Amino acid sequence: HGRIETSVGRSLLIANTTDGLVDLTDSEIEEDGGDGIKLLNNDGDVILDNVTVKDASGIGIEIRGGAGQVSLLNEIEIEDAAGTALLIT
Repeated sequence: HGRIETSVGRSLLIANTTDGLVDLTDSEIEEDGGDGIKLLNNDGDVILDNVTVKDASGIGIEIRGGAGQVSLLNEIEIEDAAGTALLIT
């Protein structure tokens, strides 16, 4: 179990993994007013669980590039992002 709580900067950045799994099951990420969550060029898999992003200064959750799978489990809430709430490219 773990908890990330922030209101400044990016609450979570996972970038350039080459294999394996980043497993945040049974964790909580709560952001209010920061820069959102970014998953960038991951060839490994990522699991996010219980995420709340409020008032992000740009994109709420951004997933770009990579061959890995991303799983969003349980409650994922994105509220009042200044940019796109969820961007997957």
